[in-house]
Amino acid sequence: EKVFAKYSGTYEAMQGGTVVQGLEDLTGGIGYKFDLTKDCPEKGGVKQWIPKGHTPGRLWDEIMEKMKTEHVVGCTCTTKGEPRPQTTAKGILLNRAYCMVTGGDFEDNKLMRLRIPLDENGNAKEWNGKWSDDSSAWNSRLRQMLHFSKSSNDGTFWIEYEDFCKHMTKVYMCRMLDDLWTRFTVKSRWMDETAGGCTNFISWRNNNQWILNITRPKTKLVIKLTQPDARMSAGHGRHYSNAIGFYIFKGNENPGDHKRRKLVLKDGDEEDGGDFVFCKEPRFSRQVTVEYTFEKSSPIPYILMPFMFEPGRESLFRLTILSDDRDDDGVPDFGFSDVKPEDDWKRTTLLDAWSRGGTGNALGEEESAGGPVTGPLEQWTK
Repeated sequence: EKVFAKYSGTYEAMQGGTVVQGLEDLTGGIGYKFDLTKDCPEKGGVKQWIPKGHTPGRLWDEIMEKMKTEHVVGCTCTTKGEPRPQTTAKGILLNRAYCMVTGGDFEDNKLMRLRIPLDENGNAKEWNGKWSDDSSAWNSRLRQMLHFSKSSNDGTFWIEYEDFCKHMTKVYMCRMLDDLWTRFTVKSRWMDETAGGCTNFISWRNNNQWILNITRPKTKLVIKLTQPDARMSAGHGRHYSNAIGFYIFKGNENPGDHKRRKLVLKDGDEEDGGDFVFCKEPRFSRQVTVEYTFEKSSPIPYILMPFMFEPGRESLFRLTILSDDRDDDGVPDFGFSDVKPEDDWKRTTLLDAWSRGGTGNALGEEESAGGPVTGPLEQWTK
């Protein structure tokens, strides 16, 4: 607790936050969240609980795959103040995080084993529905196969996936990273001129930009953009005043300009001849994370540009690029570098003035305000 308080800055800053933030802070991994609610068109698009009997098969496959690839998986039933008597009656605690121990398809039954931390007395309230400790669904073969132990105080229980979808509202996953992963981390800030905002504003080109060189097809990158935790200043970890995101552009086509910033964009996606490869829409959150796969190698580099939606807003940020080393040789599968000042575009500024002329004119005694070229020749040539 003392170590995490030091990491957070204060004991007060430990309060609040989200499950994904906690998993990432404790493991250094990559966190994800899946919402088990859905949009209900007949109720104005309001999120509703998954209807009875609806079991999303894609999520089951995703959970099973993640558990085999060094992921920490958890779940919770959040209510935001709404009562759920049908859930609490089955022994599921509201707004509490559950850890997923294991799971699989056993004799045509999709079963999952969950764990909840014990209370201060060493006890835990467990699921009491189908496949619980006292359920009649168990047979001797399944008991032996799953090493089933009928213990009421261990905090673990089995639940069917269909019931899991009925009573849980969110699934959390955090991928653990080993030493064979390539990691680049940059700490920077948006300030003064570099706080250029998104591409809705002409000042976008002033944002900090980094160069990505993709030399192998099917290169998958995990890109994380993080801003300071709101709990450090605001006392909670859910409300942020800055919306952050990032772009991936196609770099400059001229070989002599490959190491320079992108200043002009062609409209449209890369497939249509444009420069936009990917855009992570800005969000008011501590972190935005994306897994993006470059299907083809490219002799032209790509530009990675983090941004805040509005120009002029200043903040620190951390940009992290992760990739699994497919050859396990310690050599990154991609290139990542910043734009060095000596390689970037050179800026020349000319100070001049349009003047009507005349003795004592601060803008110049010679007449130089000739007007547009559509005017008389003797005027605009001045």
